[in-house]
This record gives sequence, C-alpha cells and structure tokens, in this order.
Amino acid sequence: MFRRISVAVALIALTALLAVAGCGSPSPVVKKVDHVTLFTQNAQQLFDVFTGTLGLPPAWPMANYPEFSTGGVQAGNVNVETLQAGPPAPAGSAAAPQANIYGIVLEPDTPLSKVTAELETRGAKPGKPTVQTADVNGKKVTMWTNVTLNALARPHYTVYLCQYSATYAALLASHKVSGPLGKIGLTSMRELVISSKDPEAARKQWQTALAPAPMSSSGVMTIGTGPAVRIVKGTGEDIVSLVLEVESLPKARDYLRSKGLLGESSASELRMAPAAVQGLDIRVVAKSG
Repeated sequence: MFRRISVAVALIALTALLAVAGCGSPSPVVKKVDHVTLFTQNAQQLFDVFTGTLGLPPAWPMANYPEFSTGGVQAGNVNVETLQAGPPAPAGSAAAPQANIYGIVLEPDTPLSKVTAELETRGAKPGKPTVQTADVNGKKVTMWTNVTLNALARPHYTVYLCQYSATYAALLASHKVSGPLGKIGLTSMRELVISSKDPEAARKQWQTALAPAPMSSSGVMTIGTGPAVRIVKGTGEDIVSLVLEVESLPKARDYLRSKGLLGESSASELRMAPAAVQGLDIRVVAKSG
C-alpha cells in the first residue's frame, strides 16, 4: 500500500513539474500577420500613392483578375494589399475613392489541414478553404489557399489564414527589400487597432484562438514578428487604424508635409491626411527601441 501511495505521489509531482515546464501549453497556430488588406474602390490609385508618392517597394505588382484587382506593398514586417472587387476602376473617375482596413491575414504555423483542425477545437470557427489559381503556360496553378476564422471576423472586416504555394512564396521572397523603406524611412508596422463594443469578449476570442500569442492587460496581442493587434473600446466593430514606424519622425514629417500628405500631428505621432489616402487612418510614429 505504501509503495502504491509513493508511486501516486511521484506521478502527481511529475505532472506538476511538467505543467510548470510548459508542456501543457498550447502549440502556436500562426507565425505572424502576413499582410493587411485595404478594401478600396480604386486599388490602382491607392497602390500608386504607396509606391509612387511614398516610394514603398511593391510586394507584388498590380494585377487584375476577373473577380478582383490586387496590388501589394512592402511595409517592413508585413505587406499591405490594395484590393478592389470587380473590374478595375475607369480612368478619370470623378468620384473620390474610399477605402477601409478590411482584412487581417495570418500566416499559419503548420499546414492548413492541421492548423484548421486545431482552430476548430478552439472555437475559431474556420470556414471552408478557398483556393486561388492562375493560368501558367496553359495550366491552372495554385497560388494560395485561404481559410476564414469566422469567430474573429465581423461584418465590416475579416480575419483569415493564407497559405501560399511554394512557388508563389518564393516569388514573394524574391521581391523582398530591406529597410528603411521609401521616402518616409518606414521600418515596420507597429500595430493594427480594432474597435469593439465589447473589447473584453473580443480579446478573449483572440486569446483562445491564437494562444500562446500573448495578450497584454491593455489589449495588445503580439503575434510573432509581424504587427501587433490592439483591441480597444469603440462604438462599432471595425479595424480603425494602422500604425507605422519610421527611422526618423522629423524626416517623415518634412516629407509628408512637402507632398501635402501631413494631417493632424503631435510631437510623437503623425497622421497621414485621410483625403490623400482614400479616408484611411494611418498613423506614423518613431521606431521603438
């Protein structure tokens, strides 16, 4: 009897040690925010502001597909996509185009088939995979596969996983440029800010889905080397702004002012004039550290 009790106590102690060592912690499901999608009525015009006026390097060139148009821009630790549904906007359109921050796109840590099953158990409600193909030498070739995380998405924005084919991933990597980038000396995107009527509930959903990515007491989730996600109290359910880091805030201020792109500003933060970036709320701060 004494030996059985001793064995039981030893097993309990071993279990406690394993728990302290972190063996029971959840495995990562995502590596980082891979890119941010800006939904716009004129993707080409917004792409031109980023690559032309701001001088940021393309992540992928502007491309028109039957259902949508897309262009990608490098922002250091993340890419920014300008996305438009339907055919390209007609040249010389009189109406001022409007845009919104529509998508947070996550890079899965493991193959989609495995990570999707794990996210299902965490209540993230992953949708069915959607595959984007392209015609290459007369053959349809897979470019990427997306899976929406419906528990994190809202009517005005989406959150989804994107897994590139090996060929397309290599193509993106070949375009990568080291920073600081463009005329404003961009080094990275610091964070995306999400407004929620119930931020505590939203934070719990993100924590449960993306653990072990840490969430601070102020609602900032750090996701790998990409931008963080900050969830704040608001009147709606939207991705309200993105925050960029630059090497030198004074130099960025001077350049934005010279191009008529400088909006409200303070000693520690600049804002791009919303009218110049299709109504988007883009903040600029000095590189941390």
